[in-house]
Amino acid sequence: MLQLRTAGTWIYAWCYKCGEAKEFEERVSAHGAPEEVTRWRCNTCRARRASYATMQWIKGCPRFQIPTEKFGDCGHIACLVPDCGAHWWFQCGLDVPLDDIYRHMDEAHGGWYGAGDLDDVDDEYQDDELM
Repeated sequence: MLQLRTAGTWIYAWCYKCGEAKEFEERVSAHGAPEEVTRWRCNTCRARRASYATMQWIKGCPRFQIPTEKFGDCGHIACLVPDCGAHWWFQCGLDVPLDDIYRHMDEAHGGWYGAGDLDDVDDEYQDDELM
């Protein structure tokens, strides 16, 4: 019955991600048709993407499970929490001594950059901004 009550009050668009027609914007009299919509994602798909992105970029430090957000490309994380100081590889979460971290990354993971890195990270984040 909800569909019948809202019929005609919404303009629908096809969600680029899930392929379903979803409510795009509320119809307002005399505003005419909306601009052409391309690659639009519905609220459900946007929320799912945000949740996935958070899972990809925030993980717990292996010593104290302090949430740590990864900025940039290299997977080496140096925990700044007092009494921690863990050096760990973001993709696997392994706490490795500083002298061995890059060897671990090369041997166990094939390099310093993880395959799970998202392509749409802003390049504006630099290590010196975190200090």
